[in-house]
Amino acid sequence: MNPRFINTGKPIQEEKLFQYVFPEQLWENIRHFVHNLAELPLWVNKEQSETVFGGKQNNSFWQTVFETGKSPHNVQVMPKAINLVEMIK
Repeated sequence: MNPRFINTGKPIQEEKLFQYVFPEQLWENIRHFVHNLAELPLWVNKEQSETVFGGKQNNSFWQTVFETGKSPHNVQVMPKAINLVEMIK
């Protein structure tokens, strides 16, 4: 069950998630998150794109980067892990 919907007290079926009307505040949170994600400095560092990010990376790679701030090879990519609460502000 999606935590966002748990907070509203409404039961949902995950397989039908996009059949529900999302509240405007959720859309605002999504907008802020996407904007803040796009603004992360790691996307514009050409040196890292040639070394750390070289080639296509899989989901596990990015999950490690976003959870720790480091690549799976222990290279510091971001100052810290992503904080989801900060990302939606």
